[in-house]
Amino acid sequence: FVEALEKSESGANASAREEELVLGHTIIEAIRMDLNACFKRDPACESILEVLLFYKGFACLVCHRVARSRWMKTIPLNRNYDGKKARDELTNQTHPSYSNRLSNSTDTTVKAGKSNRIRNTTQTRYVSLWLQSQASAAFGIDIHPGATIGAAVMLDHGTGIVIGETAVVGDYCTFLHGVTLGGTGKASGDRHPKVGSGVLIGANASILGNIKIGDNAKIGAGSVVLKPIPHSATAVGAPARIIGFVKEQRPSLSMDTSMKNVIPIGGGKGTGGGSEGSFASSTSSSDSDSESESNTNAVKNDDNHLLDRRRRLSTTSTINSNRSSLLSYTSIPEEVTADIEAE
Repeated sequence: FVEALEKSESGANASAREEELVLGHTIIEAIRMDLNACFKRDPACESILEVLLFYKGFACLVCHRVARSRWMKTIPLNRNYDGKKARDELTNQTHPSYSNRLSNSTDTTVKAGKSNRIRNTTQTRYVSLWLQSQASAAFGIDIHPGATIGAAVMLDHGTGIVIGETAVVGDYCTFLHGVTLGGTGKASGDRHPKVGSGVLIGANASILGNIKIGDNAKIGAGSVVLKPIPHSATAVGAPARIIGFVKEQRPSLSMDTSMKNVIPIGGGKGTGGGSEGSFASSTSSSDSDSESESNTNAVKNDDNHLLDRRRRLSTTSTINSNRSSLLSYTSIPEEVTADIEAE
């Protein structure tokens, strides 16, 4: 009997753990990884206690994880409640016409509502929505309870971040303030972006629609992404276009918001780097680029000068060719003629 009881308890614990898993992490694991992510990625943070007490992006994620664990869950209020007995009592205590109408009703909505009432259960949807509304009012971050967010996620600054109901955010992502994962209209169903793991999204970037952002991608600040972005790609602009591919393994950890560590499309060397040698090479390359750019500008100026000179010569030749006819067909005073000659 004891062995059977232990097995039943272990099975109950396993089922409870499975219910808590979000992208393979429990709530406690995800909160711990979020805490470490903020401490390691933010250069202004000096201790984990600062994250725990003062980082509203982290606090809002904690509220979201609790709200999502209660989202659309039906929990019995009393485990020893006898539903059949309660139904019989309810039928006997109500008016006969009402009991007949309830038993013979074809309205599935009425039946479902009464069934939920008789089973003495409650929907926790409103608990999740209340937590979400309170977190949004307190922190200025709006994350729907239905959104799926992985672990080790950092909401840097956090103000103005909006994440929709069917959005999915992978592990090790970094969002700066003003990021929007939204829909594109009034269509219901799966309508929000799916962001892979290790993605860095710059400030005030908007990703709209049911599109996929590949793992380890990088989205520039102020970009408006309307099409899918492949793995390890870098996209900037409005609408966003792919300008190259990332150099680092996980852009979300390096926090390269200035888009320096990018390999341009076409196999160029790119800019930036992590070591001093790469920094020196990037400096020399930038100097050479500036010199070549100045030389190009000088050549363009010379070409413009030659073009202007040719235009002036052509205009002078036209005046000389028409001068004789102009003097022959019109009576012009000698002073004007002398001025024309001098000109």
